[in-house]
Amino acid sequence: MFDAYVKGPLVGAVAALAFFGCGDPEVVEVTDHVEVSNQCCGVVFSRDGSRAYASSGAAVHEVNLQEGKLSSSYPISTPDNRLTDIDADGTLLLVSFQGASLATIKGGSITGTRVIKGNAINDAVLAAGRVYATSFNDRGVWYAPAQGQPSQTLIKPYGQSKTAGPGYMARSLDGRHVYFTDGLNSAIHKLDTALNKVTGTFLAGREGGTTIPMALSAMATHVVTLGSSLYVLDLGAPGQIPTIINLPAGWRPRSVAFSPWDNRLIYTLATYHQTSFDPETTPPQGNRIFAIDASTAEVVGRSSVPVEMLSMAVSPDGTRALGAGSGNLYFMDIMMPQREQ
Repeated sequence: MFDAYVKGPLVGAVAALAFFGCGDPEVVEVTDHVEVSNQCCGVVFSRDGSRAYASSGAAVHEVNLQEGKLSSSYPISTPDNRLTDIDADGTLLLVSFQGASLATIKGGSITGTRVIKGNAINDAVLAAGRVYATSFNDRGVWYAPAQGQPSQTLIKPYGQSKTAGPGYMARSLDGRHVYFTDGLNSAIHKLDTALNKVTGTFLAGREGGTTIPMALSAMATHVVTLGSSLYVLDLGAPGQIPTIINLPAGWRPRSVAFSPWDNRLIYTLATYHQTSFDPETTPPQGNRIFAIDASTAEVVGRSSVPVEMLSMAVSPDGTRALGAGSGNLYFMDIMMPQREQ
């Protein structure tokens, strides 16, 4: 599916995207929104797509996807409060600057247990029955079993030979690999969860390796990170520089997600920043979701959305999305046609 991207002239190039006209397809339709008690800081769909959850600093909210509302809210019993992942059994993973906790909802209440303690924890994922969490100050990735006696181990990408700056994370759908950004070396590292060691390092570009959001394609063939542009990296070509995708002038990406169903589609929320004061050439300020075909580096759709969404999740079947911003959770239907893998 990615032959045109991997072998074509865009590899390692800069793809500048012309400003689109009114004929571009709509990406999403915002169908509803609900206010949460604090700034919403994390959204996830269950792995089967039947449920969704959002966190808002002091609570975890269970989302009613059919009615577009919160069905229940649970005060968080751990100091870790940003929701980042969920396993097949519905166990939630929450992180804070100091650690990572697992939480389960049963009988109308939520119970949580901290499984990793660290310094400057930035992100965490659940893979292969373990919790993996990046720590910038500890210069590595902590991992601990998701069940049983808590015990954590630190993995340093370069051992003692070089200093790393771990940041955001993504996992493959089968849990065999975890990827994380390295801001000090503008790199992305691939961690094998069977060996619990780093087995690959990829050049991420001038800004692409910094501690900013990243997303992994459904089939783990490509990863995209954000800076002032989008950096799309071919994971099958170690040493290859990433393709840089520039949005139209004035638009800066803020959050990103791959479609779990269509391996080519990247969704990115972008905010317009004033760069010109000519009303005839400057589009209105606002927020839009762009759909980008990674195989051609082209914008294939766009939609205006009410607010800047710093957290975004796409359902496993690729038909719905949730976005969090300005203290609200937004429900969106994805309008883009999906292709099977």
